Amino acid sequence: MKFAVLALLGAVSAYSIKDLQSLPEWRVDHSAQCQTLLAKEGGDIGPALNAMPHDRLHQLALMKVAKFFQSVDNLCHETPTGFYCPDAAQGQILQSQQEAQQALLDCHSPQATRVAKEIGEFFAALDQCSTLVGSVKTLIKVQLPPAGQQALQKEVQEFQFESRKFEQSPYAREVSKNFQAWAQSPEAQRLGKTLEDFKHSSQGHDLDREIDEAIRELDGATHEIPNGFEIDNSRLNDIERELLDVETQAKRLEHSAIGQ
Repeated sequence: MKFAVLALLGAVSAYSIKDLQSLPEWRVDHSAQCQTLLAKEGGDIGPALNAMPHDRLHQLALMKVAKFFQSVDNLCHETPTGFYCPDAAQGQILQSQQEAQQALLDCHSPQATRVAKEIGEFFAALDQCSTLVGSVKTLIKVQLPPAGQQALQKEVQEFQFESRKFEQSPYAREVSKNFQAWAQSPEAQRLGKTLEDFKHSSQGHDLDREIDEAIRELDGATHEIPNGFEIDNSRLNDIERELLDVETQAKRLEHSAIGQ
């Protein structure tokens, strides 16, 4: 998905780069003691949520709690050692937290009190197992301006229109018929066997691994924002390295017996 976003936005986007953006970062202690503590406190939240009554007031509180966790998930991002939350996002997170707390208080029930208690204990554990690091990052922001959005929408609509026209044409039926005939041919059978052999070969495993690592690196370094995405500039070299690894494996395949 990230590759698709990059490809679509790259040609028609307006680049806006904010240098030295303040991004408070928390470094998480990954010791066995902290991992056990966080797992326990995080695991206690689910049963407390499941025990909430099904009346309107309690379900509204559940929605507010879900909105709070969703805002944290959307606005804060993982780092190799912990996570960071942009200054601009903290007001929104605080507001959703206050709304969730008030909704739980309005329930006046032991179940809602338990939910508030478990959430509070989880964040207390997270605070105990993390250290605030004053950090400054450079984020490359790529956003699609209104003109670019309209141009992209127009191209997508034209592509969909032409695709539907082709699907209803006699050419599409002829192509499908010929493809089905080719799929039964000896050449197609040999190709299928070659691809299957490659899938189970060491080269196939290496290529799959490099592609997976490149996608994970790109996914971790890019985050969606309204009308675009942002890239952590400090990880561009890591992304480039992973993509070069994929290219190297692809070239090895090209010159191998399977590639020939």
